[in-house]
Amino acid sequence: MTISKIPSETALSLRCMLCPVFLWFNTTTPGIDNKLVRQAMNYAVDKEVIVKALLRGYGSVLNGQVFSPIYTGYNPDLDPYPYDPEKAKELLAEAGYPDGFSTTLQVPTGAYVAGDQIAQVVAAQLGQVGIKVEIEQMPIQTLIQLGNNAETAGPMRFLGYAAYDMSARGFLIYFRSAGASNQAKDPDYDKLYEAYLAAETEEEKAALVKEITVHMRDYAPMLWLYSQPTTYAVRKGVDWKARPDDWLRAFDMKPAE
Repeated sequence: MTISKIPSETALSLRCMLCPVFLWFNTTTPGIDNKLVRQAMNYAVDKEVIVKALLRGYGSVLNGQVFSPIYTGYNPDLDPYPYDPEKAKELLAEAGYPDGFSTTLQVPTGAYVAGDQIAQVVAAQLGQVGIKVEIEQMPIQTLIQLGNNAETAGPMRFLGYAAYDMSARGFLIYFRSAGASNQAKDPDYDKLYEAYLAAETEEEKAALVKEITVHMRDYAPMLWLYSQPTTYAVRKGVDWKARPDDWLRAFDMKPAE
């Protein structure tokens, strides 16, 4: 994360929090199909330590939602799941897994900042509450392909998503039960999303987005981790702004005036 020897003609842009990173659950798999288990897993992982130790502070913990603050649907009233391994153990026992269980985490190689190391830390912390995690590493193209089918998608997938226009609609569409890559099926989410699409005023839409974020935090379709930090170095003679989806396109750049 350290950048050195930047030429004097280069302007440096730091800490552009764009892509939310999470473990996306497959709710058709044993254990993961129980909401209490998914909540327990959110309590079992210390996201603050991950951001401070492995991302060197360049990142922000997701506060129980897929939106980071740059998105129009961001809900500032939500709190992150706190790190509470004892609470995690209580929820696992309540769900019928007092001794934990075994599961699998699919991780793309070289796709995310410190992703391989973070996956190892997450697996170790889940192991401390009794959830034994086997990590399967693969190219991200393979992970995405497998994720399009509930039978081949792992119980958990290490992923980051971003919407190109930072709008709520551009992001919420990913999490419909009909979404090809979404294996965290949730009929209640679908109803809220359809109501959002049908809303006629911006006030109604905003209220429904807020309701959706509250619902998702409770339903826990994923283990929320952090917003991935992105660092860019741009010459002073180039006029270019970072996109929210991390795409780098030459035709978005032009000579500075």
